[in-house]
Amino acid sequence: FRWNPEAWGAAESETVLGVNQVLVRFIRFVSPSQQYRAWCFNTNAQTFVLPMSTSGFMIYAPAALQNPGVAWRPTFLWPQAQYFLDVTNLYVSAVDITLGQAEATTLCRVATGLNQDHCWNIPYSSASPMSVVEPGTHPGGVDAVIRSNLPLSASKQQPMICFFAGPGYKGVTMGQTLIV
Repeated sequence: FRWNPEAWGAAESETVLGVNQVLVRFIRFVSPSQQYRAWCFNTNAQTFVLPMSTSGFMIYAPAALQNPGVAWRPTFLWPQAQYFLDVTNLYVSAVDITLGQAEATTLCRVATGLNQDHCWNIPYSSASPMSVVEPGTHPGGVDAVIRSNLPLSASKQQPMICFFAGPGYKGVTMGQTLIV
């Protein structure tokens, strides 16, 4: 389904009669306890929309939800300053800890953009890869930390930090603005 302007989503497997699981990908980080309404349609029968009411499905973000934080080093920036970006309070599931592997890895990436629309349109391949600083302490936790592999360049024209969860995701603004 397509959900403007907050999110979009789709079933990850063939839909069947009855209950189907849908993955919703928001275009910005959501707030704890925030409410969203959604409508779904089957692409094979686009006139069939669920639910058949104007109120849609009500979706609630969990009250205990913690959004990732960001920190940059150096903390004082000027135009064209080079800095590294840390993403903190990240869900441990964003980190791949494979047994026998020398160190944990992540598919997350970061970039900078003018606004949410710009972040949304930056290709994942153009964003800076990241490395795991702290893989986190337990599954389901929110204590993983990752850092940009390459320095980013500070710019007043691109003050938003764009976060990519992986190759299939669009850039999402982190909620903090670089002060340059």
